[in-house]
Amino acid sequence: MATIADSGIAYADTTPPDSQSFVPYDQWGKPDGSYTTDVRTWGYTAPERCAGALLSASDVGRLASTPNLRVFDAGCGNGLLAPVFREKFAGIAPKITITGFDLSQGMLNGAKDAGYDALAVGSLDAPLDYPDGSFEMVACVGTTSYLTAGGCCMPEWCRVLVPGGLAVFTIRGPYTTSPPYYEEVGWKATMDRLCAEGAWEPVSESEDVGYLPDHPEFGVGGSSSLAYCRVFVYRKL
Repeated sequence: MATIADSGIAYADTTPPDSQSFVPYDQWGKPDGSYTTDVRTWGYTAPERCAGALLSASDVGRLASTPNLRVFDAGCGNGLLAPVFREKFAGIAPKITITGFDLSQGMLNGAKDAGYDALAVGSLDAPLDYPDGSFEMVACVGTTSYLTAGGCCMPEWCRVLVPGGLAVFTIRGPYTTSPPYYEEVGWKATMDRLCAEGAWEPVSESEDVGYLPDHPEFGVGGSSSLAYCRVFVYRKL
């Protein structure tokens, strides 16, 4: 395990061979890029919505009051989630340790000052190099669109959670079509299969919310059919 220069953050490299496809994200997310400004300008509030969904879970106080609340940010980008979670959980978590994980090295370079304790580069469509029960919470915010719905990501989230741990994630819509988009592409089947296997159980599902509501194409009223998303919370059994 190497260290990001001048950051003091533990950094692991598990980059898959096809990571060159993320070169545009490498440029967009690097420290002198415009990623954070762009998405905030477009009205992106998914990290806040996900923190709120977790805080609404009935047993979140028990989970968050553990001596060290360990959070796995799956697809952390350049680090928008960490400061939000640190603020929202500051009153109930004695200590919070956040691990950021992303396929884009450029994004991770932009996240090194965002409040993470560890950063790792790798694919969420491959088995994670973490032991069972490594985290109390897993958050995958704004990333499922880039993952394989029937792949190993959700089973891996379950595996690395402690029993009773919470997973929060966003999936973009539309949800008014028949079948809804998340069912058509396979996310719902994976979620339901893990429930049937006794791996996790649903806690909450939000109403449709604008994903990038002020974006000219992907915003509400734009030309994209993926203008909305929902926030899901599941509990590991």
